[in-house]
Amino acid sequence: WGNPHMLMGDLMVGNSSKCGSALLQKGCYLAAINQYSKAKSVDSGVADKASEKISRYSSSKYRLSSDDKESAFMQGYQEGSTLKLPCIGTSVTLRF
Repeated sequence: WGNPHMLMGDLMVGNSSKCGSALLQKGCYLAAINQYSKAKSVDSGVADKASEKISRYSSSKYRLSSDDKESAFMQGYQEGSTLKLPCIGTSVTLRF
């Protein structure tokens, strides 16, 4: 049952560049990490692959930074706020 979550995560990553601002793009990676975590929790058969992708997309290149936190604050967001991601049809809770 983990493969659908893996696919959803991959689609979110693949569409991240179409989301506009850096905050929205990085939000897509956060949404993908959530999907990979779900895949890992429901299917041990995809756990290694999911862990690899979680590690990759948790790196500083994709993670929300202090600059992103400042930008988010200027847009009315803070830690724990819900960020809507219309480009991938979901939302995430911001974690900096």
